[in-house]
Amino acid sequence: MRKLIFALIIFCIATTSCKPDVKLDAKLDLAGKWNFVKAYRNQKETKTLDSGFFVFNTKDTLVHSNLFQTGDTKKYEISQNTILVKDEELNLNIDRIEQDTMVLKGKIWKFDMELYLQRENQDSLGM
Repeated sequence: MRKLIFALIIFCIATTSCKPDVKLDAKLDLAGKWNFVKAYRNQKETKTLDSGFFVFNTKDTLVHSNLFQTGDTKKYEISQNTILVKDEELNLNIDRIEQDTMVLKGKIWKFDMELYLQRENQDSLGM
């Protein structure tokens, strides 16, 4: 009986402790300009991305101000809540997304990154 109760407790903990996947329509939910509010590189806050931003559009392209050296437009795709930027070593998991805030975690080149972003007012972007 004790083993059954112990197994039931472990099962409950295991099934409730995992975060559900973020459900989003990437083209609509990501569209717009997202300003970096705070960034962590290898678990330490970094100020090098203070003026950074991502601009996602509905045609699967991404522009970033100071992450890509040339500022070129890059193609991206969403795969299992991960933003994959083609031609770059950038894979970021969408940890949380709401109407005006987003948290991204993952690898950018060799670094573990945690990015906190805030959506810019879309009316000012003409979107």
